[in-house]
Amino acid sequence: MELLADLDDIKEHAKYCRYVLYRIDEAKDGFRVRVKAGSYGFDGIVKKEDLDSILLWLEQIDAKMVKGSISDDVFFV
Repeated sequence: MELLADLDDIKEHAKYCRYVLYRIDEAKDGFRVRVKAGSYGFDGIVKKEDLDSILLWLEQIDAKMVKGSISDDVFFV
């Protein structure tokens, strides 16, 4: 996956993607936001005041929240 440096760039690219996935975790300096749209992604730290507008955008485009990841080999083990 190619990481884009600017959140606005991933927002523009996401307009052309069928599925957008995201994950948000608390971080030392704010919130770590990871967004995947097609073969591009964004990974950055945002402040609380910016998080609300990002969450609104993710809701508007029907993005799906990723809880975590697990290998297919051990999913049903």
